[in-house]
Amino acid sequence: FHFAALKSVPESEKNPDLYKKNNVEGTKKLLSLMQTLSIKRIIFSSSAAVYGNQEIQPIKETATLNPKSVYAKSKKLSEDLIEKHAEIDSLKAISLRYFNPIGTHEDYVITDNFEGFNGNIMAMLIRVATGLENKLYIYGDDYPTADGTGERDYIHINDIVDGHFKALEKLELIDEYEVYNLGTGSYASVLELIQILEKVNGLKIDYQITSRRPGDLARSYADPSKANAELNWEARYNLETMCKDAWEAIKNGVN
Repeated sequence: FHFAALKSVPESEKNPDLYKKNNVEGTKKLLSLMQTLSIKRIIFSSSAAVYGNQEIQPIKETATLNPKSVYAKSKKLSEDLIEKHAEIDSLKAISLRYFNPIGTHEDYVITDNFEGFNGNIMAMLIRVATGLENKLYIYGDDYPTADGTGERDYIHINDIVDGHFKALEKLELIDEYEVYNLGTGSYASVLELIQILEKVNGLKIDYQITSRRPGDLARSYADPSKANAELNWEARYNLETMCKDAWEAIKNGVN
């Protein structure tokens, strides 16, 4: 399981060389070492960011990739490297394109990291809820969406974890290389996410609209039908549960 990568759209725009070195060159070195050690199986943690702006929504795995941010491009290049090795080196490989994981694992093994500035929406919301920040900055309310803020397919981290176990079961049955979306097939705007987080947890989140960030998209949500059919996997948790679980961990002192 290859999870190792830097993951922040704003940071990647400020420091592209770091993302190329860590994410892309790191993947290249890993594949070289796998070849040396005759390791023939890999599941890669990719991202829906590789799709970029897509006119046809929900997004299928067959969509033409159009990564916008440096981070997204690093994920696409890593996928390309893995697919190439699968073709020439008898490698069985799966890339899982996550949409927007939030929430907390049921055993508190994985929680939202809110201590740094990684650009993740739930982490930023938690920073406001805990008093680390005075307000959430919403980057743009002039997108062609229902309320003008960006719309995303949020998925519970438990569902992401389950997707990896399903992919592991599938790995021996594929020929070389496969790609699967891990998403719910629905979307919510930033404002809707804030409202739900406030409602289920009794919180008040102050926010301010500011200008768009480079690399951000108007809307992105998954067509998970391939994973549903071929991995026997589907997302089980709704957005209310994601928001409840995300805050419960922080409230209970888990970080």
